[in-house]
Amino acid sequence: MSAALKAPPTPDDPPPLWANIIAAIPPTLRQMMLDQIVALSREAAAAHVEVERLREPSRAEWVRQRDDAIREALASCFPGETPSGAAKALAAELRKYAAGGWTRERDLETMPNGSSDLRLQMHRIMQLSDGKVLAWRRLLQIAA
Repeated sequence: MSAALKAPPTPDDPPPLWANIIAAIPPTLRQMMLDQIVALSREAAAAHVEVERLREPSRAEWVRQRDDAIREALASCFPGETPSGAAKALAAELRKYAAGGWTRERDLETMPNGSSDLRLQMHRIMQLSDGKVLAWRRLLQIAA
């Protein structure tokens, strides 16, 4: 019989070598080893979560985040405007912000307390578009 087609073990078969080794370990030491394995597994899981948090988003994720930020800004900062009017107004505000405030605030991860909702939204949009201002027609396409 080939190794790939080996029959499953029966109760009469001798236990595998690792079982003999584990059985020879005193119970208290075995428990300490198990506790250590559990702790290391938890650390590995926490490290994996941290790596996922720090990893760069894919292009599709990045575009989705940027588009969501644009839609949110259009809806919350220009609620009474028509879609094209809101897109034009946001584009104008973004151009002004890019020329002024963004040059000072580009390195900030979060904006200071007391910043207006529009400024917070524009900062997020500029972060997600690498400091580039999108044209109002592109903003309108994203809003649709």
